[in-house]
Amino acid sequence: MKPIPPEMLNRFIMLDVESNGPIIGHHSMVSYGLVSVGNPEINHYQELAPISDHYVPEALAISGFEFEETQAFQSPESAVNKTLAWLKELKHNLGDAPLILWSDNPGYDFGWLNYYLLRYGGVNPFGHSCRSVPELWCGQRGNIRDRKGWRKFKRTKHTHNALDDAKGNAEALAHILQMKSLP
Repeated sequence: MKPIPPEMLNRFIMLDVESNGPIIGHHSMVSYGLVSVGNPEINHYQELAPISDHYVPEALAISGFEFEETQAFQSPESAVNKTLAWLKELKHNLGDAPLILWSDNPGYDFGWLNYYLLRYGGVNPFGHSCRSVPELWCGQRGNIRDRKGWRKFKRTKHTHNALDDAKGNAEALAHILQMKSLP
């Protein structure tokens, strides 16, 4: 595999989401982080007020927030509008090529972000897809069972803060994409 050029890595955006339950639209997204894989210092973090009173205490506890605390967070509309403005500026600074979304669990993270972007912003600049770090790693390794081996390349500790987790995942993906050969 050829290493990915550093300028391309800036177009890869890592996503991590924390929610207060498993059902999109019934439960609420608590926070999300977006991080440039090419430069984790280029990042965006939002905390959102709940869209309903439904939550699973154990799910919310993972994020480290209490339900009452989340009620004081900004509205989903405000968070999404800030995100869309951040993405527009990032894309403007990088040129016309598309931004490509990545996650360690696209089935979860992308679903939440897609729902909120479309419901509260009317558009998802990433389109209808998100790439998977574990699946890339499995393919590179030729081992479909090695879904966690890539995590050893994280430098930022996994804390269940969406920004920390997105940074760690971005660091690992950047390392994987810069490898000249498999370990």
